Amino acid sequence: MFHTQDQPASQGSSRRTFLRATAAGTVGLALAGQSQAHAATKSANAPPAWFDQDKFGIFVHWNAAAIPAYAPVHTADLDAALSPDAPKWRQEQQWRLLPYAEMYQNTMNVPGSETARFHRERYPGTSYDDFVAQFRDRSLAGWNPRPWADLFAKSGAKYVVVTTKTEDGFLLWPSKNPNPHKRNWQAKRDVLGEFATAVRRKGMRFGTYYSTGMDWTFGGLPIVDNESFAAALVSVDLDYTGKHWQELIDRYQPSVL
Repeated sequence: MFHTQDQPASQGSSRRTFLRATAAGTVGLALAGQSQAHAATKSANAPPAWFDQDKFGIFVHWNAAAIPAYAPVHTADLDAALSPDAPKWRQEQQWRLLPYAEMYQNTMNVPGSETARFHRERYPGTSYDDFVAQFRDRSLAGWNPRPWADLFAKSGAKYVVVTTKTEDGFLLWPSKNPNPHKRNWQAKRDVLGEFATAVRRKGMRFGTYYSTGMDWTFGGLPIVDNESFAAALVSVDLDYTGKHWQELIDRYQPSVL
């Protein structure tokens, strides 16, 4: 699933809102009430100059949800649905109709959702864990990073960012800090290392995205409204995620994390 900046403005805004929340949700909660420290951190971590100069980049959102590859086609308005003033019916409606295929694991578990109906009809008896096993043992095993890097370079992209861990908690690298709740919940192959090499050989910068604020292996499924969304954002172990951040920096030296 390749996300660039050419999606509809309303949907792009909502998705970016959600990505920011899940990437840094628990960090933001931990800093709540520490305005001076937060301001200093924000200033120290301002985007580098190249990020503004290189106007076009590719965001690769890749997880086991690429196997069913389904989401209903609706216009998302998470900005409105996540508002504290949003009525309960609107919150529930938004999570039932969520048009993000990469969040299949959640939406397949939301009662009354189109994704739940699709899953029952197309994949009866199949769990998301089954998709992860197929993704790890077949999809990643047969993957070649070079055609991706070639395509991105030909498109004129100056940088490529890949999801190292999405909300499903699966790691796209063989981490020294494996998931404490799910066995084999990470790649056997060094997907990030191979992808970074292929991208950099084409003259592009390599960056990483990591879902810090939400990891469903720690709980939180299903998200059906604002209350369950907030609960899912505080269930992650910050020591666990902190070790991953350090590992990603030391091992892959991304231009952005």
